[in-house]
This record gives sequence, C-alpha cells and structure tokens, in this order.
Amino acid sequence: MRGTVEGIGDLVAAVQNVSGGHASMLAPQRVVLAATAVGLAGREGEVARAALPPVLISVAVLAALGAFL
Repeated sequence: MRGTVEGIGDLVAAVQNVSGGHASMLAPQRVVLAATAVGLAGREGEVARAALPPVLISVAVLAALGAFL
C-alpha cells in the first residue's frame, strides 16, 4: 500500500506534466506545424491567439489543483 505523501507526490508530478504539455501547445514550432497542416500557413499569429485562451484556462485550473495538493 502506498503512503499518503508518496501518492501526493505522484499526483503533483502528473499535474506538472500535463501543464507542461498544455503550455507547449503555444510553442512557435508547434503553431507553425499546426497552421501548415490545416492550410493556414502565414496565419500563425491567428492560430496562436485562438489557442491562447483554452491553454491559459487549462493551465490555471491545473495550477490551482496543484496548489491545493
């Protein structure tokens, strides 16, 4: 059986991993790749601006969850 502290450490690590994954969606190379893949080459700024609100919300929720652990 796992101890309480070890289980919480695993959960904190999971929250950090997911937050990092979500934030990496705004990496310039990912935005360029996504824009090119869907035929929006040259409109990367629009793609990044559209992706920003959901990424910020998800990272904020995960940060709040992590703060309470």
